[in-house]
Amino acid sequence: MGNTHALPFSIDTSAISQWLDSLNLKQTVQTANDIYTVLKTLNKSPAQYQQHLPILLDALTPITVQLCTDLQPLFCTADDRLDTKKRKIARLSINSLRYLAFLHYQLTLDTENDHIALYINRCIKICDLCLTQSALIYERPSQEIWKIVGQMYQLSSDKALLELLNNDSTSFFNQQDTISKNIKTVLLFNLCKPYYLKQNEILRLHTVLNQYSEQLKLNNQYTEACTHSWDYSQSGPAKIIRPSIDTEFSTLYLDNRLLRPILQAECLSNIATKLTAHKSLIPNLSKERAIRKQIAYGIKAVYELIEQHKRTKNIHQTSDQLLSLADKLELQPFDHEKKLEKVSSSDIWKNNLVPINTTHIALVKEGLDSDFLIVELNSFSGTAEDIIIIDGDNKLQLGIIRLISQLKNEQKTYQLLIEKISSELKAATITNQNQRQKTITCKIPNNETLLLVAPNKYSTASTIELNQQAFILARLYESTETFMMYQLQAQPG
Repeated sequence: MGNTHALPFSIDTSAISQWLDSLNLKQTVQTANDIYTVLKTLNKSPAQYQQHLPILLDALTPITVQLCTDLQPLFCTADDRLDTKKRKIARLSINSLRYLAFLHYQLTLDTENDHIALYINRCIKICDLCLTQSALIYERPSQEIWKIVGQMYQLSSDKALLELLNNDSTSFFNQQDTISKNIKTVLLFNLCKPYYLKQNEILRLHTVLNQYSEQLKLNNQYTEACTHSWDYSQSGPAKIIRPSIDTEFSTLYLDNRLLRPILQAECLSNIATKLTAHKSLIPNLSKERAIRKQIAYGIKAVYELIEQHKRTKNIHQTSDQLLSLADKLELQPFDHEKKLEKVSSSDIWKNNLVPINTTHIALVKEGLDSDFLIVELNSFSGTAEDIIIIDGDNKLQLGIIRLISQLKNEQKTYQLLIEKISSELKAATITNQNQRQKTITCKIPNNETLLLVAPNKYSTASTIELNQQAFILARLYESTETFMMYQLQAQPG
């Protein structure tokens, strides 16, 4: 067949086999680098190699997956510590899988391929391993992977391949799985928020989900049992359902009721609760006394409200200092002099308040010692998995919107379930690669400092500058369409 100077072998079965046989599999990292270089070359101009992809992938896929599996113990260790070397090895594996997944996607563009079901299933399994390893190093996965998963689902659905049993002779793929089951594993793994877990817990969670993922039901129609939906035409995972929003024909609704008792039996009750978006907490919280408070949601509005709160606090402190000074002055006031009063912050900052359309008055219901609260309001234009701030009695409370419900026959239209994050908040500006960005920092009970920032090209373990001091983005906890939340650590001196 043809050959190319860009590859270390001619494109024929014999030449590829000879090159693979020449690799030293005992030197796992070096061999993985050699394979990575080949995959990267193929990805630079996939159309050039399109006709050769069946031969290339049949040869390269088994060894790539095996090497990436062998690399995993090198960065997934008992102490959960990820140094520079471990991250470098992990990214070598993750990027190799990403390239391999894209080449399988390219191969499926030839819809007349006799083995298209096999290649689709391999592609999804490769994406699954890529997403799992990204979680193991607390790194945001490439959006490209989610795009591929969605397109593989659509292609499988169009060709009625979702429930076809695949019998792949390659060791990593040799489980007799359906495409549908493997896609469900991918969706469930993300819904369970693995970034909050330790590495060994992440691996155990994935094993359990892979074993029982068929218990997840994907429906074309919404039912009250569903808390999440997935639009497979978009480049993203499943999301919390937003009521009264028109959905696309490509939207599926996830019913995970059968999976919850299984997770509880596997001692994963906290994960089972996440799958329901903590819906079981609502009845008790709804009974609590409602208090009117000001709220804002979305990272920009939250930032501005924190800044306004800081200015108000500074004004009151200054006013108190002036009053104290006046009390000490032994001066005889004029008869017509008015009594000195505290200045209202709203008077001074009336031209510099948070824009009126970004703050709202809502009813807040909060139980004693609860990590959650409920917000009820007449209108809501935000989304779930976004941040929200509650301002009441001169105290700010930051939270994440975990569930949105639409109330019927009630005074308020929307009910938001909020997971409380912190009340020790600061608005800040960080510098990363000479780019400045407004962010929010907060302290949480375990004495960690969190950084919340709008989605950007940040990566775990990268360095940012905050208050003229270097910090490391040590770990990713949340990554949504609207914000990212990192654990922040001071860079060692």
